[in-house]
Amino acid sequence: EVLSLFYEEKGELLWLKYNVVSGAEVIDKIVQLEKILEASYSHDGKKLVFSAVKKGKTDIYVYDIRARAQEQITDDFFDDRSPVFINESKGIVFSSNRTNDTMRVEGGKNFVYQKNADLFLYNYRIKKGYKFSDQVLRRITKTPFEHESQPYELKAGGVLYLSDKNGIINQWKATLDSAVSFVDTIIHYRYFSETRALSNYTKNVLWHSVNSQDYIGLVFKNKIRSQLQTINYNSLDSNNYFIPKTAFKKIDAIKDTVVKYVVPVVKTITIDSIRRKRIEDPNYIYTSYYLFSDDVDGDNDSVIEVIKPSSTKAFTPLVISGFPTSDSLAPKVKLRNYELSFRTQNVGVQLDNRFLNPQYQRYSGGTSYPNPGMNGFMKYSVVDLMEDYYIVGGFRIGGFESNEVFLSYVDRKKRLDKQYLLYRNTHLDLDLGELNKNVTYEGIYRLSYPLSMVDRISTTFSLRYDQFLPLSANKDLINTDASHEFWPNVRLDYTFDNTRNLGVNLFSGMRFKVFSEYYQQAPEWDKQMLTLGADFRNYTKIHRTLIWANRIAGGTSLGSQRLMFYMGGVDSWMSPDFNSELEPGKLSDGENYLFQTLATNLRGFDQNVRNGTSFMVLNSEIRWPIVKYFVRRPLTSSILNNFQVVFFGDVGTAWTGFSPFSKGNSLNEGNIIIGGVANTGTISLRTNREPIVGGYGIGARSKIWGYFLRADWGWGLEDGLNKGRKFYLSLTTDF
Repeated sequence: EVLSLFYEEKGELLWLKYNVVSGAEVIDKIVQLEKILEASYSHDGKKLVFSAVKKGKTDIYVYDIRARAQEQITDDFFDDRSPVFINESKGIVFSSNRTNDTMRVEGGKNFVYQKNADLFLYNYRIKKGYKFSDQVLRRITKTPFEHESQPYELKAGGVLYLSDKNGIINQWKATLDSAVSFVDTIIHYRYFSETRALSNYTKNVLWHSVNSQDYIGLVFKNKIRSQLQTINYNSLDSNNYFIPKTAFKKIDAIKDTVVKYVVPVVKTITIDSIRRKRIEDPNYIYTSYYLFSDDVDGDNDSVIEVIKPSSTKAFTPLVISGFPTSDSLAPKVKLRNYELSFRTQNVGVQLDNRFLNPQYQRYSGGTSYPNPGMNGFMKYSVVDLMEDYYIVGGFRIGGFESNEVFLSYVDRKKRLDKQYLLYRNTHLDLDLGELNKNVTYEGIYRLSYPLSMVDRISTTFSLRYDQFLPLSANKDLINTDASHEFWPNVRLDYTFDNTRNLGVNLFSGMRFKVFSEYYQQAPEWDKQMLTLGADFRNYTKIHRTLIWANRIAGGTSLGSQRLMFYMGGVDSWMSPDFNSELEPGKLSDGENYLFQTLATNLRGFDQNVRNGTSFMVLNSEIRWPIVKYFVRRPLTSSILNNFQVVFFGDVGTAWTGFSPFSKGNSLNEGNIIIGGVANTGTISLRTNREPIVGGYGIGARSKIWGYFLRADWGWGLEDGLNKGRKFYLSLTTDF
């Protein structure tokens, strides 16, 4: 009347007990265990014996239902499976691949033991009188080349189990018995068991179960479906089949007798031991039993086995009546080469305010930095079965002002990854009072070569085509011709990343990127631009999930065409403010600004608090997932699971010239017009403004409706003065 079920929910192992009659259910937590494999009740229903995994080892445990306490029965490197209580819960029968009958922790290394298992009986009645390591198990079966599993106690006495003795899994019965061994001051008994086959099926029994009335449930494999059958044990009890071996089992038996083990207790050998001991054929490697270790002493014959051939006679398969031959056991499917086929990997439709393919914007005169705004975009990706080829495409619709579309193909079949990307972007650009529509096409070919598991080197070749279309806002623009530019470029970067993910926006370790880009206009070869940049990030775990994150980044541009860096704000700022009062720095003759980009994070200021052809910024954050830190279990609320409090400090600057403190820095130069509108004169004034600015504050992070939201309150410091508080809301992680 009671249904038991073990399941895992959010990292916890739970046990559900459901009363079929009353509908009542009770849920208990199973602590300090990773997985429950099989379980069985005691005869009075007050205890539960189960096979569980803990720290990679499979052992037997007994759980007291009333006391809600568990005790560990076995503790070794062997696999102990399918435990059941027998003899009014005085003993426990289980299946194990152990090589001896003593309960002790076997070995100090991670040996790979034989896969075949025998049945063992543990005397649970006298467990309190002995230490676990001193008890001796009672062996029910001893078949090194056969596998016994799924034992059940029969009402009439004995143990019912499954065995593949002849090559097909059938039902067997073991009858436990004893005899007087010798007598001194007391009578000593010798325990043994008699086994016999109860069935002779032509198909494997995949699973069986016995109820209190000795009715047996069986599951067979019938072609591609599983078939359930119930029988009464009384119809099997009188059977005692002599089951001959199948042709497959005969071949397997000959293979197992090809080698002779001098020490047959633990069949563990090393590759070096095989090559050293096998004199007849030094190149022969026997891999049925081995261990992952190279520090076994060569003269330690207790673990190193001498392999000797015992038979060279060729084996001829025999056709046994009533059983399939080895040929008939082979699959009937015709083998063929792998054919490339794709499956959908991801379909994403969401809101965002970032460009799909981040690239430098055309310089707008230092008056604005166009933002795509909060728009919807869609991505669709497919990947082949082996994940060698990856195709992704997407588009973003931002009304009449800004639209994007891209298509990417990645070839990851070999170590050298190749990517082909096509991209198109359109947006309106207010440049020098003329309304233009800037259409950008870009073709990218990227090569990435991983040097190790944590670093790689990449090279990118691309061709950028910019088309400027004057809009019909007035008569002059209608008569203006469209213009275009071609910019081939190459990029080289080195990336290192050994960070470990501790949660959303939580890392430990270090990662950095160093890169350089070269742009050359075609066919005007006197116009070129070279950029250099680096971004270093380090994440230190203070305590558990409390993280101290630091970042230092910088970049510069050289050549006749320059890149304008706007310092201030944060990435993916949902409502950005741009400081249009700060004029761009003056360049030397023959030099011009070509592209523009943001230099973030610098909280406490608007965008363009500092600008120039070079920048440097330092960010430091204390990231504290306060709910996850104190509640040491997953919660059903994604907001609480990912909620973080952040304390931050930012310092940075951008400049044009040799250094931010040089006299030629345009930050310290300005013009004052005399007479206002009448413009009776102009005075050039040299100021002494502090080029470095900073900010500090507090922030909050969490994941809401699938979006990771960042809220920051920053106070800016400029020229020793506090510029007040500024609020930032953005959609991005990390810095």
